Amino acid sequence: TSGKSWNESLTNESQCLIISRNEFDGIKLFNWWESDIVDVFLYEIYDSLPVNEKIVIDIGANICDSSIYFAKKHAKKVIAIEPFTKHIQIGQRNIEKNNLNSKITLLQTACSDKVFTISLNDSSEGLGLHLENSSDVTKIKTTTLDKLVDDYELTSAILKMDCEDCEYPSILSSKNSTLNCFSHILIEYHHGYKKLMEKLQSNNFDVKVEPKGKTKKKDYGYLYCTNKQKLWEY
Repeated sequence: TSGKSWNESLTNESQCLIISRNEFDGIKLFNWWESDIVDVFLYEIYDSLPVNEKIVIDIGANICDSSIYFAKKHAKKVIAIEPFTKHIQIGQRNIEKNNLNSKITLLQTACSDKVFTISLNDSSEGLGLHLENSSDVTKIKTTTLDKLVDDYELTSAILKMDCEDCEYPSILSSKNSTLNCFSHILIEYHHGYKKLMEKLQSNNFDVKVEPKGKTKKKDYGYLYCTNKQKLWEY
């Protein structure tokens, strides 16, 4: 926030944060502590995406902080993809609280390489969740990038992916024609980027890598991808 104390910025018994910063003034987010609000609204990690009057596919929407960011940046429509029930409930509340029902469509699904049914833990919430079968369940059906492109008749959309490893099966299994329906793609990778880069470069994307960290189990960062065939649109 800018120009306000924490006490002035919290409401609903501290469950809701009111953001006060530039064009984001007045945004309200419930369960804000479970999101990437600093990266999204302060550092604006998605600012490179030219979302103005574009359809945005937001895979890994969490509580819809990034979806609300895109809507406030004048996206034509945001299709928010999130598998976990608690995030869906909070995300829908955030969409409604910010009067963005007409701009953001929230779907309870996960992106993968094929359509199948998976059972997820009803109590799961927070950052860094992975798709894992559970006995305390909500059953959801997954989707694919191919299906999303067909369902929404996309031709020059924007894709953001932060879905804790789903980027690999989703991107690597996609048809070339599907990937070329996106003008810009931003991916947070979690276990290296070489295969993702090779797939996208073979489909005429210029790919820039921004590493964020590396451990024995994790090599993560961002891929900023621009479709060279669609540069004439800008």
